[in-house]
Amino acid sequence: MSNQMLFSDFDKRRDAVKEYSKNKNIPLWKIAADMGINDGNLSRKLRTLSAEQEQDIYSRIDRLSAEAGE
Repeated sequence: MSNQMLFSDFDKRRDAVKEYSKNKNIPLWKIAADMGINDGNLSRKLRTLSAEQEQDIYSRIDRLSAEAGE
């Protein structure tokens, strides 16, 4: 697998998470706070997001959205 393909997979995951959180009205800083990290660290984590980490973040977004009544 080429580096370009690998980076594009990470980019797709990162962009999908950002779009999902935007659609659910959950800012990234709230997700980061829920994870116990700051938003800068979340941004770095999103650059190398595994499929498992992506699913964990989606679960957090869904839970935070439900708690907010969205």
